[in-house]
Amino acid sequence: LERGIHNPKVGSSSLPRAIALSPAKAGLFAVRAQSMPRVWPVALGLMRAFRPTLTLWASLSLMPSSALACTCPPAMEVPITELYRWQIGRQDTPGRPQLKAIQPLLSPTLYQHLTAAYQLNPGDGRGYLDFDPFSGTQVYSHNVLVVSCTGDSADVAVFTGLRGRLSEAPQRLSLQMQQGPAGTWVVDDITYPWGGQLSSVLSGLLQQ
Repeated sequence: LERGIHNPKVGSSSLPRAIALSPAKAGLFAVRAQSMPRVWPVALGLMRAFRPTLTLWASLSLMPSSALACTCPPAMEVPITELYRWQIGRQDTPGRPQLKAIQPLLSPTLYQHLTAAYQLNPGDGRGYLDFDPFSGTQVYSHNVLVVSCTGDSADVAVFTGLRGRLSEAPQRLSLQMQQGPAGTWVVDDITYPWGGQLSSVLSGLLQQ
């Protein structure tokens, strides 16, 4: 999958649970298993090896077929991919995120407001940024897929969940992009599934 970023830490807990069989069916299954060729253990091993990616493929299979044909120009898609590569890789680092590494991927306004918001201290009695702005959740980002682009907006599917477990459906975000004088694209704003925008959230926090 060329346009997706995969987190290898997703474990087997994201797979469906096994279905319990009645004693009669279990006996029939045991008889059939004895007659299976020796290639069966090999196939079972391959299934276990690819287990971390099964949930991602299951989620993608629920999308319209047109969603997999990304319409984003490379100049717009690359900064989004780089942003979420940083996002996925930095999640196990304690403390506040170091935004300096992604400053070239964000518009000056978004970078300035995000930096200021992360300086807010909950102990001061003020509001603070209590969710991940790049997924709109309070859990891990495991994978991301750039689905499509229209004008200066990019549709992104972020696969989130607890550590080692994917949620059933991805977060569909709309990234508002901004093109600079040199023709490079940066992220200027993010619209979440509930309709809220990151710029509005940050403005509200900083105007307290």
